[in-house]
Order: sequence, then structure tokens, then C-alpha cells
Amino acid sequence: MSTAVATAPTRRLPVGAIRVLKQGLLSSVARPCPDHGSEGACVATKPTRGCLIYWCEQGHHHFSIR
Repeated sequence: MSTAVATAPTRRLPVGAIRVLKQGLLSSVARPCPDHGSEGACVATKPTRGCLIYWCEQGHHHFSIR
């Protein structure tokens, strides 16, 4: 099963990030944004750093938690 795919993004991702599949397992993972407290959905992985990247809708930015 694939969880990430390199496709043309609808929103820019950080350099080196690989977008997760909308129907994939990682797309259901969410974490609170450290800046805004709102839930951020997982939108990408960054294999070189070994982390997931989330999108904060409230602050319109990406964040990751290690």
C-alpha cells in the first residue's frame, strides 16, 4: 500500500516533502498546531528528516512535530 505520492501540488510544500495520498493512511493523522492550537492534517512526509508535515488552516502554514 502506498502512503505518499509525488504529484503536482495544489499548495506549495516545503522543499523535499512528498505529498501524502488523500485516501492514504497518513491523511487521517492530525496534530495540534504549536502556534495556533488548531488541528493540522498530515499533508506530506519529509523522508530526509523522518517526519510528517501538517497544514495549519488557521495560520495558513506548514509545521512538523518531532
